[in-house]
Amino acid sequence: MTRWLPWVAAALIFIAALSTASRLPLFDPDEGYYPATAAESVDHGRWWDLRFNGEPRWEKPILAYGLIQGSFAALGRSVASARLPSAIEGAALVLLVGLLLGTLVSPRAGAMTALVLATTLGVQTFARAAHPEIALVLSIAVTELLLTMWLVVPRAGRIRGWAGWTGLSLGYGLLAKGPVAVVVPLIAVACAAPFVMDLRARWREGLIDAAMAGLVALVVAAPWYVAMTSTHGAEFLRVAVWMQNVGRFAGQMADHGQSAGVFALAAAVGLLPWIGLLPAALARLRKPSTNRREAVRFTLAVTVASSLLFYSLSASKLASYSLALIPPASALIGLFLDDILDDLRGHAAVAFRWAGGVLALVATALVAVALFNGTLFRTRDLIGGVPAAATSETVWWLVGPMLIVFACAAIALFVLSNRGRIATLAVAGTLAPLAALLAAAPLLDDAYPWQRFGNQIARDPAPASIQMYRAPSLTFFARQPIHIVSEDELGDLLRQPGSGWVVLGADWADKPDLSARLAASGARIVDRSTRLILVKLR
Repeated sequence: MTRWLPWVAAALIFIAALSTASRLPLFDPDEGYYPATAAESVDHGRWWDLRFNGEPRWEKPILAYGLIQGSFAALGRSVASARLPSAIEGAALVLLVGLLLGTLVSPRAGAMTALVLATTLGVQTFARAAHPEIALVLSIAVTELLLTMWLVVPRAGRIRGWAGWTGLSLGYGLLAKGPVAVVVPLIAVACAAPFVMDLRARWREGLIDAAMAGLVALVVAAPWYVAMTSTHGAEFLRVAVWMQNVGRFAGQMADHGQSAGVFALAAAVGLLPWIGLLPAALARLRKPSTNRREAVRFTLAVTVASSLLFYSLSASKLASYSLALIPPASALIGLFLDDILDDLRGHAAVAFRWAGGVLALVATALVAVALFNGTLFRTRDLIGGVPAAATSETVWWLVGPMLIVFACAAIALFVLSNRGRIATLAVAGTLAPLAALLAAAPLLDDAYPWQRFGNQIARDPAPASIQMYRAPSLTFFARQPIHIVSEDELGDLLRQPGSGWVVLGADWADKPDLSARLAASGARIVDRSTRLILVKLR
């Protein structure tokens, strides 16, 4: 079972991701951009030259869009096919991290790591989203473990073709999100190297291996960058490489991230339900020596710390970036579980009870979310979109399934044996996001009605606009550009003759003169959700 568990865990995350792929709407604004851009770029005639709403889109490299385009070509254009690449990448992340750690330490350590990683809230979430973050983390995590292998394993003991695999992983990351995929693992290995190896004895070997891996990375990533630069010139490099990487993290992009505290909290939430075991895993750190296991453990801890410091100091630290911390943290917990499986007494029981206390605290926080809805929390803060002014009963329905799963898991961690506790955390990590998303599906359909609205626009094409709200998935479903208009521009649309479509938000629907203005313009309301209306102009 130890040998097969990484494969089972990878299959688990893949099946779990697909279980909700077609049931949940695309989450705007972030997720909707990727299928919309992929579809429009193919329709434009050059799949590699990314476009959205008729304009170049250079915020992210080609990889996520290209994989979605391939999925569309094979399975047709749908929400499920847009999310399929992320489900595959989530499974690949779990499998490769488990196998690599199994090679570095022991098969059982790799199996435990794969189990932990597959059932974290962060991986469970992003394996379900048509988003490049899971691709970036796949590259970063694999590169970090391959570089750890270079640090602690003699050349003869490494996997065959080490430099090629490392270069392939780096190239994948460059095509997923740019140079940050190279910077993050290199900082980690640079910080750990002086403590686990003799740099003076291996600097020539390091230069040769780095050159070979870098050459492979360039072969993988350079063709797209060269093609885009030859087509669009230096402006592409300024926007796509400089602004979206150096500028993003150096502070040249305003209003793009949370505080360092919120970022650290996001990392902790992403590691649920296993976060309570991380302190015990870190407590087992020892000064690295000739013991490979301890050297790997130390390097993983440095990786977590350096990544946390890098993102905390950067100007841009979106909560999604915390996903990069989850694989090395999961590996630390996997090593801890491997340590205690031979001796399940004493401090192991204390660690699991501490984890149970953390889950009880999380369950209490979910109760607070429902109790303080409308004051400290809003439904929009929880699900985004344009939700109805939900009642407390609606919010209880939203948080209740996850609350029940975590509360039951907390109780089980206090009463079961330690092997039962490991199984409990794995089951809780799988069920909690699944239950929450399925329970929230009706509310999400109301907050994100873009598929229903877009299908009606696609059946009767005409110029379409939306009032001051980014809804790229509406572009995807309507199969045409959707223009964002201000309140003044919206008034002009209602006064001018000519056919078209417009989506109005809650602030217009609440105005008493809306019906009169619609009637005077010859427009009619075609469809509505609780807080949005789709209007056909005549």
